[in-house]
Amino acid sequence: MFGLFKKKPAAASVQVLPAELWQGEIGEMLRAVGMHPDDARNTVSFASAADARLAQARVALELQVEQQNAEIQRTNPGCSIAPMYIFTEMVWKGPHSDLLLNRLELTPYDSWNVRLLAADQKSAEALKLPRVHTGEIPQLQDTINTLLGQLEAEHRGAANFKHDMTRDIWGLSNYFWEEHIKPGLAE
Repeated sequence: MFGLFKKKPAAASVQVLPAELWQGEIGEMLRAVGMHPDDARNTVSFASAADARLAQARVALELQVEQQNAEIQRTNPGCSIAPMYIFTEMVWKGPHSDLLLNRLELTPYDSWNVRLLAADQKSAEALKLPRVHTGEIPQLQDTINTLLGQLEAEHRGAANFKHDMTRDIWGLSNYFWEEHIKPGLAE
């Protein structure tokens, strides 16, 4: 009663900067400032595995954007890119939050949900990229939530539920990007 017998999510410790980020140019830069993959500073504990995955994916995306912006600065000073999320906060904190974050182990920062676009008008013109849209597009997110519910119902009894749902969610994300979001950014 009152949560006494409620199962608590397992705590998790993860490397903030995953092993693959320690390879190549980023790894060299991190080592140059005195960091190492096995440092205690690179390990963080979280209340749940989902929180750990979210933090790790967010840091990986931030480092990717930072690295690409450094490359852009070499050829186009004053220009930069920024992430745009196809499934926005309305979806991730909506009725399918548990499905996405816990059952399917997806994050908002995964490549299927992110497009790197020009951060401002100057960057859009120089880089020949659409300009990032920040914020919600409520009617789009409502439609995504509805379709997620339909997909979950369709795959509920599937032997490969996680695989089938993930595949269809990636496809749904790409469809919304190509057919609904990207054309609106070009205007």
